Amino acid sequence: LTLALLGGSALVLRSLWNVVSVPLGFDAERIVTLSATLSRVRYPTSEHGAVFFEELLARARIAPGAVSIALSDSPPPPLSSVTRLTNFEVEGRQYVPNTQGVFRVRWVTPQYFETFRIPVVRGRGFQDVDVTGEPAVALNKSAARALFAGESALGHRMRLPTVPTISGLKPIPAPWHTVVGVTADIRNGQALTDEPSAEIYFVARPGKWGELYAGLAASRGVLSLRTSAPPADAATFLRQTAAALDPKQLVTIETSDDVLATLTAQPRFVASLLTAFAALALLLAAAGLYSVASYLVMQRRRDMAVRVALGAAPRDLAGHVVGEAGRWIIGGAVIGSALGWMGTRALQSQLYEVRVLDPLSWTGALLALAVVLVIAVFRPAYRAAHVDPVAALRAE
Repeated sequence: LTLALLGGSALVLRSLWNVVSVPLGFDAERIVTLSATLSRVRYPTSEHGAVFFEELLARARIAPGAVSIALSDSPPPPLSSVTRLTNFEVEGRQYVPNTQGVFRVRWVTPQYFETFRIPVVRGRGFQDVDVTGEPAVALNKSAARALFAGESALGHRMRLPTVPTISGLKPIPAPWHTVVGVTADIRNGQALTDEPSAEIYFVARPGKWGELYAGLAASRGVLSLRTSAPPADAATFLRQTAAALDPKQLVTIETSDDVLATLTAQPRFVASLLTAFAALALLLAAAGLYSVASYLVMQRRRDMAVRVALGAAPRDLAGHVVGEAGRWIIGGAVIGSALGWMGTRALQSQLYEVRVLDPLSWTGALLALAVVLVIAVFRPAYRAAHVDPVAALRAE
């Protein structure tokens, strides 16, 4: 049982290490985010929401240690809950609905890529000229492959498809957006282990926050600040800034450490629980082996005294005790390996890039068990090697 728990905890710890070591594709360190969902009563339209978020952005630029700052209409990855769309019109191509796949769509201000240090692999990132000039859009590599397989996406124009309206009114077509850049894929799912998916970034335009979704996104926005100051100081500044702008508005402020802790909470809990049980089982196994070995030495004290009197070397007596304990350890290891193989299969859903029969984890568990048990049997073996034959025979 001890070996099974040690092996399971080793597997989960290796999995946790793999999770926290996953390359995100961007730099999330020293990022502080402020999320706000605006009341429809005080901010009934996208224009009203834009005033709040743009003023918040302007005031936050003077935050202590501010390196770069950006707004988006959804939380930054990997806690993304962005809108997913399936259809886009590409200029010069026949539009066929539901044939392009699913895309994550995010509306951002020009400094978004700079703030998160998302690499732009082709073309350029958003610039201030894109805010007031021709509408611009950027794709990640997965979206570029899906929409423009075999050709460059740069310079193409795309838009949301025109949706028919009710009451016979003439539909208003969405504006065309020119592809200005292609970014690297990033971990944009709701878990660190989610593979990157296709994502499209639209540049936000003044006073039109949420126009892409016909005003549906006007009630929510996320400000992301990269700071060189302690994140706690930046978080305090953002909270005070939001309160000064609208004292009734509730905001949520998180640091990159908070996000990482949230995403790894479950594997950390499982790892802590298994490690605690494994440590307890290891302690009980060591105590049990020590007690049994000590009892063995006491029961065979007369025999050992006779052997010493006949010229047996102390190391032979100690080796005898260690050999007896070794047979128990090997037998327990065999049974524990079988139990571990059966029991840890239930952990497969909790593991990331680690096999249930990972040799490194099980070898480490075996070595840890062997070392502790050898230490536990050392004292009884020492006592056996130093039996006083005269005192032992007199006692008999």
